[in-house]
Amino acid sequence: MKSSFRIARRKLSLLGGLGFILNLHLLTFHRTANTQGRSPKEPPVWTSFGLNGGPDEQRFDLTRKFVNRPLADPSAFEFMRPKLTKYLQKHSPPTVQFKDQIIFGQNKIIGFAHDYEVALGLRLDRLAAGANQLIVFMSGVGLIMDFIPDGNSGYWKIISSFPFMLRYQTQGGDLTNIQGKAIEKMDDVYEGYAQAFSFFTQRFNKWDKDQVSKVSFAQLKKVDMHRDASSLFKKIKIDGFFNEKFIGISTSTFLCDKLDIPLLPFVATDSAFRWGAKYKDSIKTSSTPKIPDADLTFDIVIRHADKKLTPSSQYGLTIIKRTLVINFKAYFDLGAGPGQIFQTLALVDNEDRIPYGANEEDDTPERDIIFFDRLLSKLLSNLLTGIMNKDTKLLTEISVNLDKIEPQIPLFLQRCSSVR
Repeated sequence: MKSSFRIARRKLSLLGGLGFILNLHLLTFHRTANTQGRSPKEPPVWTSFGLNGGPDEQRFDLTRKFVNRPLADPSAFEFMRPKLTKYLQKHSPPTVQFKDQIIFGQNKIIGFAHDYEVALGLRLDRLAAGANQLIVFMSGVGLIMDFIPDGNSGYWKIISSFPFMLRYQTQGGDLTNIQGKAIEKMDDVYEGYAQAFSFFTQRFNKWDKDQVSKVSFAQLKKVDMHRDASSLFKKIKIDGFFNEKFIGISTSTFLCDKLDIPLLPFVATDSAFRWGAKYKDSIKTSSTPKIPDADLTFDIVIRHADKKLTPSSQYGLTIIKRTLVINFKAYFDLGAGPGQIFQTLALVDNEDRIPYGANEEDDTPERDIIFFDRLLSKLLSNLLTGIMNKDTKLLTEISVNLDKIEPQIPLFLQRCSSVR
């Protein structure tokens, strides 16, 4: 059965903390002389794949049933080791190194945190072959961290991260058991997931440059939703999925991808990181890895959302028009506090057609999720690519006038360059 992989960048919501992320017990740790601040001459050391949050989180049910063992079991994710190694070892020049020990204060570490997964099943076109589709959303983040010695202890500091999202889509067949169908496909899903991580590692892990330490960091700080948009999503029963968390995840992937910049993790609550690793050599470490303050920050507001059905008995169709409007803002620390450097509204709509009189059967929440996700994807892709390339056609498609935003673009691109 043929599958298709669509990869997009994503920004993480670290609601559960950062427990059980890296199997660092597989490595041996050694202290070294004061090397703090020394630029590395080699890539970071690969640690492993793990969960962003505790192993009991309900959102990992697909993975839990796929591996068929407790997720706290260190061997639960052994199936990812050959998948990731296969892709990471192909990079030239290398973006990670594989070894069984690191030196505190000298070697950086890199790991892959899995944050979010959900499966949907829907009928996209009842007249087409393979009309029933299975879609699995997977989002994760690559984290590069540095150990900062502090006397007989120290702490881990995030020095770069690159969030991304995988949208796996394949023919679904009988959709009476979506979770069961998804679990059957999880080996293929994780293959695509490993491929996505490898791709973004190659893009954002640039160790051949003279200056590795980032002077500035970027982060999606806020996702807001106006009342009419949240009311619509609740009315059509997609508010449990198409909410601030998912919008933050999706927006971050596009910010990373289209602006070509790493992004710090998206923190939707005050939940702290929980670092679940145990260290050898009696070196004590802070339980909370330090996240740098972001100099370049982004806000996104869902200003408006709409859905209208137009039945036509003459043509035997019901046309569904969905509309989404966002307000995109960027801020940079200008010394006297953050100053706005970019702001614009963007609008897009699309048409969806279902058979006339079959609303209850075809007009489903799952269908709304997919089409609103496509709207958000188009808005962000057109806006960010249009800004980067000053592409009038792309911007016009989302009702953005290049002439009006053009004075804001040079400073915006300059600030993006400073975190790249």
